[in-house]
Amino acid sequence: MMYRSGRAHLLVLLLTCLIGIGTLSGCSLFDDDPATATISGQVVNDEGVPLSGVAVTAQFDDSQLRKFTGDDGRYTFEFEVDEAASVDVTVTVLVDGEPAGESVVTVTSDEPTKSNVNFTVSLDDGEGPVASEPSGPLSRLVLSGSPDPVIRVQESGGPETVSLTFVGVDSLGRSVDANNTATVRFRFGQNPGAGLEVNPTETQTNARGEVTAVVSSGTRSGVVQLIAEADVGGSIVRSDPVRITIHGGLPDNDHFTVGPVLRNIPGLVRSNETTDIEVIAGDQYGNPVVPGTAVYFTTDHGLIDGSTETDDQGLGDVILRSANPLPLDDGIVIVTAETADRDGNRVSGQTPVVFSGPTQVSVNPGTANFGSYSLTVLDPLGNPLVGGSSVSVSVQGEGAEVAGFTNTTIDDTGVTVTDSNGDGLLQSSEVSVITGSGITEFPFVVTRDPDSATQNVESITILVSSPNGNVEVKLFPSGTTFATVNGEPVNTEKRAGGVVHVTAEVVQ
Repeated sequence: MMYRSGRAHLLVLLLTCLIGIGTLSGCSLFDDDPATATISGQVVNDEGVPLSGVAVTAQFDDSQLRKFTGDDGRYTFEFEVDEAASVDVTVTVLVDGEPAGESVVTVTSDEPTKSNVNFTVSLDDGEGPVASEPSGPLSRLVLSGSPDPVIRVQESGGPETVSLTFVGVDSLGRSVDANNTATVRFRFGQNPGAGLEVNPTETQTNARGEVTAVVSSGTRSGVVQLIAEADVGGSIVRSDPVRITIHGGLPDNDHFTVGPVLRNIPGLVRSNETTDIEVIAGDQYGNPVVPGTAVYFTTDHGLIDGSTETDDQGLGDVILRSANPLPLDDGIVIVTAETADRDGNRVSGQTPVVFSGPTQVSVNPGTANFGSYSLTVLDPLGNPLVGGSSVSVSVQGEGAEVAGFTNTTIDDTGVTVTDSNGDGLLQSSEVSVITGSGITEFPFVVTRDPDSATQNVESITILVSSPNGNVEVKLFPSGTTFATVNGEPVNTEKRAGGVVHVTAEVVQ
């Protein structure tokens, strides 16, 4: 994606540093974030009296949530539903750890709310909390609330902490009471470190069997696993790891990179030639930016998609197309990508792309004989052909051999940039396209085979195969030449000094 040339890695790095100096504006999030599903209801007894302290679970996929009804007998579950997903949720009321009522409801991203999922529970005494009998000792630690919470790194402008509540239950699923309290420790499993904290690190269950920990992000994004555990009767009771996702912050200009997948496309040969323009956006700590960060694009030539949204790796891409207006003076297109940092300041980067024209071949001398030859293959503006183009040279005759650039595949084009006026904004005049041996120059030499009794040159064939245009040139000892462009015979041009010149036509 970066500035590529098999011969110019150092220049590639120079360009990367120079094109990200300017600052521009704009940032937003994905519009298709997962919907928040809500299931709520009330638990009452036979007389319609709300029951408090009743355990209610919601089971879906591989997740189980647990809540306790409030003084009004009400409960609420909230969790995320992926776009276009349909989730069947089993809601169960527990009495002394045993199911006392169950209802299956379906939520979708289009209909994420289900209210009035109510239950009437028959009790022996008809009143008071369901868990009237004393609990046993702690047997399991269960997360209460939505799984897979998401926070952001420090100083990113987003939530940096998340509160997680675990419920200790006995072997019958009853929350442990005040007579069976347990000391619960919190620790991290997998985690990115870099200042990540959990507080407290140790606490006791309350009268409802609950313990709460607050996780605070550090400066590094990644996935965190929080584990709650307790020593009970010489054995360790451990919760399932709770996954917490820490996203990066907003873009930072020092961590913003833009570049093409292909540096050179035959944009002056045909319309609608394309290359992807990719962006890598990081926050001030070098983490991928928060997913869904919008990056906007403009171009001084051709057409480009207006924006993209970053994925969880901080990556995004758009398509640049060859179209009017075309860069007819130098073939250089300047693409600008822009977004905004946490303070609303503009963040931007720029990258050049070459729209190359039809294949142009010049060879000197223009006769077939023993000796050295210069061969130039480029477009009419002096830019290289696109990467993957091939140039081959062969000699026909007895006792004749050819050496030099006889079978070459051209790499994608390399460029260098100089910010000549120090404004941090890239102009096409500040872009230099790398040319030279194996890129635009392909010298060769025809020599005699010393082991051959007969030595003569009948012809020399030069073959260029390229999306810019296929050109074949044949030289003969008499000075006559034969050439084809895309398989069709064409006239060759004889220039001063005996140079033979052929140019493919533009095909728009």
